[in-house]
Amino acid sequence: MLIPPSRPWHRAENAEELLALSKKLGLTPKKAVEPKPLVYRDLLNGTSEPCKLVGCEGERYAIIDIGGVLHTIHIDCLADMQSGSRTRRTEAEPDCPVYTVIDIETTGLDRQTAEIIEFGALRIENGTPSAQFSMLVQASAPVPPVCARLTGITDDMLAGQPEIREALSAFVAFIGDTPLVGQNLLDFDLPIINRICEEQGISPRTVRSAKRNLASKLYVVRDGTQWMVSLLS
Repeated sequence: MLIPPSRPWHRAENAEELLALSKKLGLTPKKAVEPKPLVYRDLLNGTSEPCKLVGCEGERYAIIDIGGVLHTIHIDCLADMQSGSRTRRTEAEPDCPVYTVIDIETTGLDRQTAEIIEFGALRIENGTPSAQFSMLVQASAPVPPVCARLTGITDDMLAGQPEIREALSAFVAFIGDTPLVGQNLLDFDLPIINRICEEQGISPRTVRSAKRNLASKLYVVRDGTQWMVSLLS
């Protein structure tokens, strides 16, 4: 999921600075006289919408505006979205031929209180997608408007869906003991998953150390019906 800026970041103060920043991040050709229009491609459902570069967080993250809402996104991920290319497709590492890419949608960003309202997972075997898992989850309270806007998930969509224990049990069964990868996995997804596992009496999921460094560098993209896993440099 996209994460609103949570750390100090720099906002471009004028058009000239914004153009220079866009060129520095590789989003606009060096000889261009105005920033190239940008698009954000939803990595899970394949939809696209215009976005605007407004600033940066350090050297590796861009701050973008999508419909008036600010988000933080890795520069390489944003750049790949503009070309539509997936030039850095990676095969599974020799010592890890099978792993699972996961993503969750939640009712907020507080890891101690957020509820999971959707699970998503993609199994990769020898560099090729082999199975996927997707399940909406009935929430205990109405979805906050800001979360509904960010995720596209509404209360009506969650009505009648499995409760968290059933959904979490199915999710844990799907991922099994495979190494896990995902964007913000160690800082966001897993802390929430493990907290709810403990609340529901389900054994918390431990990330295998072989994937700890890789986990923060992977994101999932989809080109038509072909899923790929791209490794950020």
